[in-house]
Amino acid sequence: MIKSIRFKIIFISLILLGSLYYLYPTFYLSSLSPDKMKRLRLTDQAQLQDLEERSIKLGLDLQGGMHLVLELDDSEMSMSEDDKADAIARALEIIRTRVDQFGVSEPIIQRAGEDRLIVELAGVVDTARARSLVEQSAYLEFKLVKPQGMFLEALKLADETVLENDLVLLREETPAEEETPGTAPAEKPRETLDPLELFKEPAAQDSAEAELSGQPDTLEGTLPSAEGDLEDLLSGTSAEADESKTPLSRLFSYDASYLRAAGRRENELLVPLQNVPLVKEYLSLPQVQETLSLVEVKNQVDFLKYRSEFEDDEPDTLEVLWGDDDTDFIGADGSVFKRIFLVKKTPEMTGQFLADANATLGSGMDPRNANKPLVLMQMTGEGADVFEAVTARYLQRDLAIVLDKIVKFAPRIQSRIPGGRAQIEGVPTMEKARDLAIVLRAGQLPTPLTIAESRTVGPSLGADSIRKSSRAALIGLGLVLVFMLIYYRFGGLVANIALIFDLVIIMAVLAGFNATLTLPGIAGLILTIGMAVDANVLIFERIREELRFGKTLRAAIDTGYERAFSTILDANVTTFITAVVLFQFGTGPIKGFAVTLSIGLATSMFTAIYVTRVIFDLWTTRKKVKSIAL
Repeated sequence: MIKSIRFKIIFISLILLGSLYYLYPTFYLSSLSPDKMKRLRLTDQAQLQDLEERSIKLGLDLQGGMHLVLELDDSEMSMSEDDKADAIARALEIIRTRVDQFGVSEPIIQRAGEDRLIVELAGVVDTARARSLVEQSAYLEFKLVKPQGMFLEALKLADETVLENDLVLLREETPAEEETPGTAPAEKPRETLDPLELFKEPAAQDSAEAELSGQPDTLEGTLPSAEGDLEDLLSGTSAEADESKTPLSRLFSYDASYLRAAGRRENELLVPLQNVPLVKEYLSLPQVQETLSLVEVKNQVDFLKYRSEFEDDEPDTLEVLWGDDDTDFIGADGSVFKRIFLVKKTPEMTGQFLADANATLGSGMDPRNANKPLVLMQMTGEGADVFEAVTARYLQRDLAIVLDKIVKFAPRIQSRIPGGRAQIEGVPTMEKARDLAIVLRAGQLPTPLTIAESRTVGPSLGADSIRKSSRAALIGLGLVLVFMLIYYRFGGLVANIALIFDLVIIMAVLAGFNATLTLPGIAGLILTIGMAVDANVLIFERIREELRFGKTLRAAIDTGYERAFSTILDANVTTFITAVVLFQFGTGPIKGFAVTLSIGLATSMFTAIYVTRVIFDLWTTRKKVKSIAL
């Protein structure tokens, strides 16, 4: 008997420890002050994302946000099923790109039927801005990417601006190079860009090389290659750099495998994933933005070094743009880098000059691209002339394809492209090629999107819902606990312990399965509180009845649990069937209620029957008591 109880106690203890493990991220995040949360967001985004993914998520009705249903408005034109599918695919890409601007944790963006999209942005505070960005037309641009050398010099000037204006963020040493408990080991030290170095290479190749190459009219994708050697490009190491004098540029890294076989450097730079939030924070500073944009205008770099052969060139106003998530660079050790570009602010051309774009495989007539993914572009009549002028002027320069301020791809102009037909090479997979074609076509949707349904919950309303529902749960829990203690005394204490254990397990299951807690879900949790002790009431009344019949305490407990079990099981099974029906046919809030209720039914069966029985067995066996207050 003692061995059996010991095994049960170990089993219950393991469940309790497992529940606390799954609840730790939720408790840890809720305990952080706003300042600590901001520091964690800037210094260790990977740990923060891991904690957020493993914590209990709140629905729109609790943390505020937006729920939108977008619909294609084809009232003024007839669209085939294929046209609708294509338009929805383009709209999905546009919305996904724009949602990234909000930094929303796990947004929901999905198709609903043939002509609708559902967008849920939980936690969005500026709902007016969110709605405006969702409603506006997509903006596709083609922008000239500035040479890497200019970007490095611009970072040097940005460092000086940060220091001169006392704008250094997180003055304490950021843990970018340290290993954070509970997260993946920090990546190996890498050579960090030192703007004072790397200026021994010309910014661009002679355009005549392209004319002599005899290559077809293409834009070559600037995708990374594992070949190349960084040592012949770098004359120093980051160990020699004084990090206190390079608050921004030190956050950029360079990988030796990030070179093409031809040996040329790419024009974008790399930022380790864990440094991205801090870099974004620096780049959002108005003083830094102004410095970067006016690098050429104020002649703060040797403009002649980067100007083309055209004598009428004037210094450009610049801006910094991030690459799309799909273009992230994966290092040899699996570390992730975000691409970032310094581009000309004024676009060379916009999406209005693009007539069509399609993904295809290269033919055998061109050995270089045989059976390799390509994206074919067709310009409009006016666009063909503009595109020819652009490609002639910027040979061997990168032209970024920008959708809503996000660089989707940055192919290299290999030759002058007349006729308005061009192809983009270097796309790694056919899926990426299709996505890029969707991006190119997304600049001009054939039909606008209208908001068919909109629900907005302000953060104050969500906080009020949490406060009131939490108060209701605590009041209900308190009344139940007091009633059980008064009416059943020791038995009530046992039931209360089981009830608290039940709530811990429910919340742990919600966290473990990444479930979202909604206001109806809290209602289901409150209902579970009452139902959890209902089973113990049945058991205790059965035990009382057996004791009145003259049975010993041990026999009364055994009989009480045995006879009450079938009644408890029947009641929970019928309620569970109802919860399943609600989940199957209900909408989002109703499903939240059904999920919480279902979990509560399962856990209350375990705590009310198994846990309380173990406590009674342990108490009566070890103490050898003859009676208990019940």
